[in-house]
Amino acid sequence: MKNKKRILTIFLFLSIFMLLFSCRVPKAEWKGTIEEVNGVTVITNPDEPLYGELVFDLEEDLSIGREDDDNYMFFQIIDIKVDGDGNIYVFERGNMRVQKFDRDGNFLCTIGRQGEGPGEYQRPIELLLADQRAIIGVKDMMKLILFDKDGNYLDKDIPFEKYFHDLVIDSSGTLWGYCYDREGDDEVTADLFKALIKISNEGQIAETFDRFPFDLYQERLEGRI
Repeated sequence: MKNKKRILTIFLFLSIFMLLFSCRVPKAEWKGTIEEVNGVTVITNPDEPLYGELVFDLEEDLSIGREDDDNYMFFQIIDIKVDGDGNIYVFERGNMRVQKFDRDGNFLCTIGRQGEGPGEYQRPIELLLADQRAIIGVKDMMKLILFDKDGNYLDKDIPFEKYFHDLVIDSSGTLWGYCYDREGDDEVTADLFKALIKISNEGQIAETFDRFPFDLYQERLEGRI
């Protein structure tokens, strides 16, 4: 019985302490305004942040690049990816190449190069990383060029029947992306859509999952909705 009373007393003490502490900490209140102007709701935010000034203490973790070695000199980087082992892939449009570094920033290999031969690309646009399948993909205009993680060309390109965007390879090896789709015969008056698609190994549309008006996409991109 005494133990029960002791536990009850401790519980009440902690409850009162938490209540007093919560009363001392002022709650953050939004100090903006909401008003109607000519039938439009206008929301004005205050200059000061709601929870005060946020201060970040940044510390450099890794730096890659130097001027005495061409493998560490970058030009127009458009994508950087990291695999499950911590290896870093730097995709450069300016130098037309993919550079692979280990987790410490040491250069390992170059994946592909500019040219017209096997495993070479002319206008690389996207970099894909299928980590579980140890495959690197470089989209070059209307085809996808495949390499292994050591930079070896797999002697396989996937030609596309249409211009696909934002390509992704999932863990099963299925290729996904989106393309533009029109509804109507007249290109001027036809409605334009963006379609989410599954792409076959032959580079054709295997299945369309969803699509939405291109105008709606543009408005979201411009931040209007």
